Amino acid sequence: MLQLPRNYSVPVSPELTQLLVDATETHLRVRGKDRVINAVTINFRDPDYSAEAGGYHPVEMRIEITEGKGVLSYITDFCYVGQGWCSELAKELDFDFESGVFYALDLPRQDLANCAEFYALWQDNFLAYNQMGVFDVTVTVDD
Repeated sequence: MLQLPRNYSVPVSPELTQLLVDATETHLRVRGKDRVINAVTINFRDPDYSAEAGGYHPVEMRIEITEGKGVLSYITDFCYVGQGWCSELAKELDFDFESGVFYALDLPRQDLANCAEFYALWQDNFLAYNQMGVFDVTVTVDD
């Protein structure tokens, strides 16, 4: 059973932790106990999201795994920047748990711990959107 620690510099909720554990363990069972998994990347995508129509931002989360213990590496929220044919997906928010750094588009990097309230708001919104079923979820496993 995968375990995620609770001692991050921002409050990762039990609901988000369970969502990540469930997605990861499903792939651990499918792959078999004798296969080593080093990391899992979970992508949450709104299939209707586009630069023209808007929608729910794509989100990527990564868990590094060592001996059945996982560590949340990062959460990245993407958005379209630019207009028309030259719009492209870019990192809008990046919660880097490994480095303890927070990045927001057009703002300087800062200590992740200083963004705890903002992170909690983002997390609550993300969990609500996920519960509404707006995302297609894919999991990629790194051996």
